[in-house]
Amino acid sequence: HPPERTGTASAAPTTRLDTRTDAANHTGDSGSGRFSIPVPEGWTVFHNERSDLTSSKTVSFVSPDGHRELAVERFGGYFGDGYSVAVYVRALPKLAAGSKGAFTLRGQSQQGQDQQVSYSTVESALVGSGASLSRTTTARLVRHDNDLWVVRVTVPTQDAARSAKLLNTVFPGFAPAS
Repeated sequence: HPPERTGTASAAPTTRLDTRTDAANHTGDSGSGRFSIPVPEGWTVFHNERSDLTSSKTVSFVSPDGHRELAVERFGGYFGDGYSVAVYVRALPKLAAGSKGAFTLRGQSQQGQDQQVSYSTVESALVGSGASLSRTTTARLVRHDNDLWVVRVTVPTQDAARSAKLLNTVFPGFAPAS
């Protein structure tokens, strides 16, 4: 039997972070897309490429229980193609929730040279009367050379405070390669 947990939340062990290096380079991209970021120990990596706003590659690190995601998305050449951070924020409802989901922008602020956004999405079951899935994301939008980097943490909405907390823990260690 595992030991019983007693005491306060502050007695919980702190999450160990491992610095991971990967590449978010997408099809037709001339950049390396290499980056490093601290990731909670034991999280699994997945890669995904999209071309809905413009081409991008996402490297996702997912918690063992599948409930939390730390993702690094790179839009290579984004600013050189004439896009802006404002264009990305305006596209977020479709990018994050799709055509059938609900989207709520919870906050947007300037963080030094970067923008930070927080939003919630609700996805309904595709068939039947299944339960909906509500998530909260906190993301940092970073310009590096001509690329837009989006570093985001997504968690179930009932754990919304954990999204910003984890992002604030790992973001200082995020380093895109030049």
